[in-house]
Amino acid sequence: MKYSMKILFALSAFAIAACSNESFRAVPAPQPAPGPSGQVQILHAASDAPTVNIVIDGLETDSDVDYKQSTIEYNLSAGTHTVEVIANLDSGPTSVFGPADVTVVADTVTTVAAVGPVAVPLDVAIASKPDVAPAAGMARVFIVHLAPGPMDLPVDIYVDAYDEDNPTAIGDSTPIQLAFKGSSDPIELMPGEYQVRVTLRDSLEAVYDSGPVELSVGDDFTVAAVPNVSGGDAAVTLLALDPGGSFGAGASAELLDINTPTGLR
Repeated sequence: MKYSMKILFALSAFAIAACSNESFRAVPAPQPAPGPSGQVQILHAASDAPTVNIVIDGLETDSDVDYKQSTIEYNLSAGTHTVEVIANLDSGPTSVFGPADVTVVADTVTTVAAVGPVAVPLDVAIASKPDVAPAAGMARVFIVHLAPGPMDLPVDIYVDAYDEDNPTAIGDSTPIQLAFKGSSDPIELMPGEYQVRVTLRDSLEAVYDSGPVELSVGDDFTVAAVPNVSGGDAAVTLLALDPGGSFGAGASAELLDINTPTGLR
């Protein structure tokens, strides 16, 4: 199966729109003051946590955010802001992170990810990238390792041009090496089909294989490796976050391992 990012995001937005009106509603975020500003996006990446509510600067911006969902990128004034994550437990809403200070840097996109296992306080990863468009005619990805447990070991991530007849062998190209909660530099790529594979550090055995993924001119995604709870043998799955909410709040495209059984897709 070949993944087209635009189709995946459109399907994700449709699925979110089909949910109950009580599920994952967003309200206007705090408005930035005139002057330098940056973007902040919150991702629910704790696989065993319930839905959560997001509070920025004391205002609930999103509610009932489920695992693998993200908020839009909120435009906030440069400086210090507070972020709080409230878990919707059976016993009632419970603060599991914050309120904690998050520094917003001008012209930067900051992703704040709640990661598991569920606990109080919940662990959080913060990753930032420049808020600039890809170079003319290019696509770009920014990769973050958010898989705890056994996969919180360092990993190698291979991003290779896809060739069905003559695939690049693992180890024949230079991997992106990430520790848990680590992130890559933004990676600019020519439009085309790519294959993403994840191994444990210095291993030649893939624990995840995307198969063909099509990138188009101007695509600019934060890609998060998170625990796979969808079935199949892959240890992780990849989420590509919609940078501007153009497909609807919470739209994130999941790239399942190519070997995931058809009935689980």
